[in-house]
Amino acid sequence: MEKTVYKNMEIHNAAALLPGKMGGVTWLRYPEAVCEGFEKEGARVQAGNASGVELRFLMLSERVTLRVRSEGDGRYHIYRGGLQGGWYDHETKITSSAGTEIVIERKEQPHIERMHKDLSLPWSPELIRVIFDRGRFEILGVEGEVAPPAAGDTPEKTILFYGSSITHGSNSLSESNSWTSWVAHGLGMDKLNKGLAGSCYMEAGTVSYLGALGKAGGWDVAVLELGINVLHFDAQKRYERAKNTLTAIAGENPEKPVFVISPFYCCDDYDGQGRAAAWRETLAAVTGELGYKNVTYIPGDSVLSDMRGISADLVHPSVYGIARIAETVEAQMRKVLF
Repeated sequence: MEKTVYKNMEIHNAAALLPGKMGGVTWLRYPEAVCEGFEKEGARVQAGNASGVELRFLMLSERVTLRVRSEGDGRYHIYRGGLQGGWYDHETKITSSAGTEIVIERKEQPHIERMHKDLSLPWSPELIRVIFDRGRFEILGVEGEVAPPAAGDTPEKTILFYGSSITHGSNSLSESNSWTSWVAHGLGMDKLNKGLAGSCYMEAGTVSYLGALGKAGGWDVAVLELGINVLHFDAQKRYERAKNTLTAIAGENPEKPVFVISPFYCCDDYDGQGRAAAWRETLAAVTGELGYKNVTYIPGDSVLSDMRGISADLVHPSVYGIARIAETVEAQMRKVLF
């Protein structure tokens, strides 16, 4: 099972650590060997992006100071267990290329502990989660005593998300407002975000890794948003990639639910080009042909059906579209999972 620990902090959703430019560490969300098989130039950059990456630790001292830097301005926010941190956690939440100190103080929290219990939140209220909002970051150091999360400090089950920039979190304004975060929170599960903006090409090595990660216990449920990144592929290539993806992920994990989402309504539909519609037909046909009992197909245009959920860039959902995706996908998943 994938778990990366650095200076007694878990770097959640990181598959590999790399030396940073200023003597610290940065990460990749995929192993380096998998990154070498990416077909699109720049996909490795997206793998180094912080989508779904969190620093997780238990505070053993009264104060912890993290030193981080980002490529250009970056953002983060803090959760205490399953609850968003208070105003005192977010007074300054912009990082810089020169380096930034993030100071976190222990709080007497009887109400927080009570809320976790009363609301059945599947997190330890003592767990600090520093959630990065995409971008590229480097961890420079930590002052204070910390310990990585132990068994029972995080949700029992994990959802794997793989997909395009919409899964990656583009235009969601913050990581916790991405549709993947909404779905995981609503279902009471942890998540691994392996979305790759502009690069969801379903390469053999990529989907093989995701399937093997499931077999190793790294995830319990998978959501595959197989969107518009491959609209320029010919029909046969799309068919072969879809079939191999489902075989590698769902076929290798027959006891685990897998949800396949075809492209959401987008500018290709609005302009009547027909490529997104054809890709939806292919995905529906492949899921039907393989007949895996653990696979549920969700037509993307049944989730977002017109441009009212799309932002001005004509591709990515607005915050209202994100809310619609999260609500609809979670409801579909609940029918299968519970």
